Formats: sequence, structure tokens, C-alpha cells
Amino acid sequence: MSNNRFSLPVKTAAFLLMLFALVAGGLCSVAACFLADQGAYTLSRQDMVEQGLQSRIADLATGIADAYAQETYGNTNSLDAYAYYYDGRYSMYPQAYQGESNYRYTIRDGDGNVLKSNYQDEPYLAMRETVVTDPTYSLDRQYRLLGQELVVTGYVLEEMEVDDDFSYFVKVVNTFYASRVTLVVVALICLAAVVCLVVYLVSAAGHRPGREEIVLNPLDRIPTDLYLGAVLLGLGALFSVLNQSGFWRAWIQLVTGGIVMALGGAMCMAFAMSLATRLKYGHGYWWRHSILGFLARQCRKLLRTAWRGVRALYRLLPVIWRWILWGGGLILLTLVLLNPSSTGMGMLIYLGIWFGVLLYLSWALGKLHQSALRMAQGDLQEPVSPRYLVGVFRQMAESLNALSKGASLAVERQLKSERLKTELITNVSHDIKTPLTSIVNYVDLLQKPHTPQQGEQYLEVLDRQAQRLKKLTEDLVELSKAASGSIPVNLAPTDVSELVHQALAEYQLKMEKAGLSVVLSDGEQGAWVQADGRLLWRVMDNLLSNCVKYALAGTRVYVDVVKLEKKVMISIKNVSQAELNLPAEELMERFVRGDRARNLEGSGLGLNIAKTLMELQHGSLNLYIDGDLFKAMLLFDAMPAPEA
Repeated sequence: MSNNRFSLPVKTAAFLLMLFALVAGGLCSVAACFLADQGAYTLSRQDMVEQGLQSRIADLATGIADAYAQETYGNTNSLDAYAYYYDGRYSMYPQAYQGESNYRYTIRDGDGNVLKSNYQDEPYLAMRETVVTDPTYSLDRQYRLLGQELVVTGYVLEEMEVDDDFSYFVKVVNTFYASRVTLVVVALICLAAVVCLVVYLVSAAGHRPGREEIVLNPLDRIPTDLYLGAVLLGLGALFSVLNQSGFWRAWIQLVTGGIVMALGGAMCMAFAMSLATRLKYGHGYWWRHSILGFLARQCRKLLRTAWRGVRALYRLLPVIWRWILWGGGLILLTLVLLNPSSTGMGMLIYLGIWFGVLLYLSWALGKLHQSALRMAQGDLQEPVSPRYLVGVFRQMAESLNALSKGASLAVERQLKSERLKTELITNVSHDIKTPLTSIVNYVDLLQKPHTPQQGEQYLEVLDRQAQRLKKLTEDLVELSKAASGSIPVNLAPTDVSELVHQALAEYQLKMEKAGLSVVLSDGEQGAWVQADGRLLWRVMDNLLSNCVKYALAGTRVYVDVVKLEKKVMISIKNVSQAELNLPAEELMERFVRGDRARNLEGSGLGLNIAKTLMELQHGSLNLYIDGDLFKAMLLFDAMPAPEA
């Protein structure tokens, strides 16, 4: 959605308005400060003019006395001996001394005798008498003191016929005195407007209408420190121009000052907006996109590479050589501190280092020794904390923890193996004993008198139990072969979609007889994998057979063939008729079946065999249980279809 607050015209107008307010507020502030310095807010206009003129008269007295001494006692023919510089030309004396201003003077000696004067009793605005002690002059280019004091009485004429500093000061006071309060108010308003506009421009920097992300402009792509350096150089040049112009000497300098403020404000505001954009852009862009940042990153990479190299070389050293290295360093430190020039403080530091090293070594070795004793006594649950351990001690702690973990896993595997062996013996005994008992009992019945109909029933039971025993024996043999890897595996490009269709066609009648309907989702035709068709058929046969045996009648069996980015997945989902009262992982253990399935045909080896056959084909079989929903998922690495 477009946001007009961030549009380019609005930001441009705000930028220009900010510059105008900055110039106006700055000039008003300078004028107000000047008036305050001259006493405009405490004196009347007349008193302010008189006081300001008297200050300027006093400042000029020393130059008048020096000019008189130079003219009277010094060398008046050499400009470089003692000269003043005015308006682009050298003059031996100040313009005021020559009468080329609204200033007049009378010079007297210490006894009151008039030595020189150009004042002719004209009306004056201000007068001040100043005593100058030992005026200077030059003789043969050597500055000398006059050796006496002169009394300079200065006057500023009421009728100002010459444009000089006095007339300019009077004009400024007459112009701004009446507006002294207005200047303060305007300055405050302008500066407040500048603050508000700066806040807006900084907050709007980097934003564009209709875009959420921060957008960089060409200026934002200049390295930050290079941009800042250019701004500082520009400000230095502007202030140099301002200082050379003499701000209060003419009205033209006011224009110069305004231009300097505008240009300086524009540069500072542009940099502030660029810096705000860089900060908002995130990821440390302001620092990363700078020359210093680049150099710092390169130095950090260099130091990191050097440190890794040193660490690698250090780790290549045997433990004994590491200790020798550290010991050599401490011995060298000892020799340095035992130098006769060493102070007592140095020896204390040395002893403190040695004591700290020995204390740390004792603590670390004791901690590792206690942990090793605890593990030797069979307590493998509590690991060794590597906190505060460094170097070889940390490596030893990690080795002990790895040893403890390995021992725990070995114990756990051993316990699990013992449990599985017990379950295997129990389940095999039960599953073999049941059909054998039936066979023995029915053989005994056949040996006794019986009717032909009973004989047929007995033979039918014998056949069924014999087939069950045969199936169990075959599954045991197949499981043994699969676990030992003695089953031949011939991997070849196989179209799993076609194989799934064939398997479902094979089981169609069995599914219908069990009251199940199959929903096939085969959106990816030609899903090719590297597999052994015979073994994959055995896996599919096992899974579909389980559906027929254990799925709830009247429900659907969902079969999906999905081709992912790098995998091919075959999933089979059905609703179990018996309660699934055990985790999915246990269903793939040997001889494991649900409680109700214990009385049905089957050995409980099918899923374990299927899992092993999938691993032989570099695939995987995963089971998921959600309530009564049972899901088997086969995963293969996908491959492109072979060329015809």
C-alpha cells in the first residue's frame, strides 16, 4: 500500500524547508547573540551604541600609539619594517591614524602635553581615554619600546561620513535593536522546526512508497567513512571561507554566512539521512560498507588465520612438548624477573603467577582424577564439566566424557541385546511350540478311531499348522540371510509406480475379500529409483499382506506414490482393527505384533524383514502411528528416467 509520507516530493520539500529554517534560525541566532554580547537586552539603544563604540575606541588606542611611535622614532621608509595591511594594500599607519575614518584622536604624554591630534571639537557619539604603556616602534628592523606611556583620547564623530567599523556597528544596532525580541522568537521557532524536520527526514530515510524494505540510493553505497571524510572536508572549507570573509564587516558577508549555513546544513543532513538508512538496512551495513570496516575484517581474518595456524601447530605437538614449551616460557620469565634491575613488585608478580599456575594445575588434575575414579566405580551418568578447564585439561575432560558415553552406550546395547535374546527365545519357542503341539495332538487323534469327516478336518488342521510352521521357518531363514547380508541384491532402474500397480492388482481379490477398498494416488508417473525389483516386491507383499490381515473391514487403504525434489516416497495407510498399544519403533522389532494379532497367522518378522530389505537397497522404511491409523512410508533416492 502506498504511503505518501515517504514520497520523494514530500521529502524534498521537507529537506528544503529544513535548510530555510536552519539559515533563518542560524542568522537570527547569530544576530541575537551579537546583540546580547553588546548588551541589547539590558541597555537602552543609546547606551548600547555608546558602550560598543567605547569598546572599539579602546581596542584602537594601542595601534594609534604604536603608529605615533613609529612615525616619530622609527624608520618610516620601509614598508616591511613596521606596516599595517588594509584592503589589499600596505600602509605605514592605520587608516584611523591618517584620519580616513569616523575616528578622531588626541595623543598626550604623561604630563598632559598634546603630542599629536586630529580632533577639531566636532560633535561626537562616544569618547574614551586610554593609557598605552611603552608603545613599540622599529628601528633598523629591530622592535623597540618607547620607554614612556602615552594617553590616547579617541572620539567617534556624530556625523559619520566614512563607511568603517564604527558606522557599520551603529547601522547594525539601529537595524536590529528594535527587533531583538523578534529575533529570539524567530530563532526558537526556526530551530524547533529544524529539529522536527530532521526527525522526520531521519525516520523517512530509506523508505519508499509501497515498499516495506529499506532501499539504498547511490549515496548510501559510498563507503561510510569516505562519505564522512568528504563531509568534514567540505565543512572545513566552508568555515574557512566564513572566517576569511569577516562576518560582521559588510552586509554581503551576511549573505555569505547564509550560503555557508545552507551548504553545511545540506551536507550534514544528507549524511545523517544516509547514516540512518545504513543503520536501518541492518546486518551492520554501515560498518561493513566502509574502508575501516573492510580493513578491520581483513585484519581479523589474517589474525584468525594466524591464530588457527598457531593452534594447529600447537595441537600437533605431543603433550610432553606442550608442557616443555610452557615450562620454558615460565623459566624465561623467571630469568627476566631475577634480573638485578627488577623491582620487588616484579618479583611479587612473578611469585603470584607461579602460585596461580601451580594452584590451577593442582585443581585441574584433582578434578580429572576424581572424575576418573567415579567412572571406574561404575558411575557413568555424571559427565566431567569442562568449565574453567583449558588446553590439554579440557581435551582430557572431553575424552573422559566420550569414554563414559561410549561405555554407557555399550552397556545399554548389551542390556538391549540380552532383552532381545530373551524375547527371541520366548517368542520363537511360543510360535514354534503352538503349531507343533497342534500337529502332535491331531496326529494322535488320527491314530485313534474317527469318522471320515473328522479325518478330513484333522488333515485340514494339520496342513494349516504345517504351513504355518513352514512359513515361520522360511521367515527365520530369510531374516538370518537379510541380517547377515547374504541375500544377493541386484540394483537396477525400477519404475515404482508400475510395481505398485502390479502389487495392487495382485492383492485386489484379497482386499475385496477382507472388505477393504484401495485408494491409489499416483500423480507422478514414471517415478524411477535404483532398487531390486524382487526385494521391493517382497516389501510391498509384506505391507499389503499386513493390510489384509490387520486392517479394519469396511475401511479404505490409501496408497500414495509421491516424487519429491530428491526422493521418491511410497506410503500405505490403513486403520487397524486392533488397538495399537505399542510405539511404532517396537512394531519393527522381531516377533512383535499387536495384542489381538498374536492369535492370527504370521510370525511377527515381516516388518523387520521389510526394514532390512529396504536398507539393502539403500532405502528406508518408517512407521507412523496416530491413534488407530497405521502408516508405512518407503523412501528411495530419486533418479532420472532411463533413456529408451
